[in-house]
Amino acid sequence: MTDHPRLALVHDFLYTFGGAERVLKTLHERYPDAPIYLAFANPTLVAKHFPNATIYTSSLQKTWKFLRKVPPLLMLSMPAAVEQHDLRGYDIVLSSAGAYSHAVLTDTDTTHICYCHSPMRYAWDWALPYLRERGVKPGTFLEYIAVSLQGKLRQWDYLSV
Repeated sequence: MTDHPRLALVHDFLYTFGGAERVLKTLHERYPDAPIYLAFANPTLVAKHFPNATIYTSSLQKTWKFLRKVPPLLMLSMPAAVEQHDLRGYDIVLSSAGAYSHAVLTDTDTTHICYCHSPMRYAWDWALPYLRERGVKPGTFLEYIAVSLQGKLRQWDYLSV
């Protein structure tokens, strides 16, 4: 048995380097041996900010560039991506979440501590502005699908807390 608990870090995704990613970097600096689990990651940002980290990504890693261009598909894919992380065997999971990572699945005896930056704003209070910023036009079929998925995402978010 080891003297210290097995620890994993979980973060939603890494495609920009903003405030939430700075928190992740600080956690990584504090716990450099803890692997980092992400739904997907931009390899350039990993190389620049987490060069020595052990990074695990979900199956979305292969399609994240495409999915970023189609917000409804990304929203539909993210809950399953976060839930597929294999966190068995960790004593402590620290998640840094602004969207999805609060819902990681852990063993029943694992302590999960979530640093929640904010609720999933693009599903709640920022839903329509988020779609507009991504070029989804009002009154289109894509908007209909996206708004419907945002509703399902709110349900998932509410139930996963």
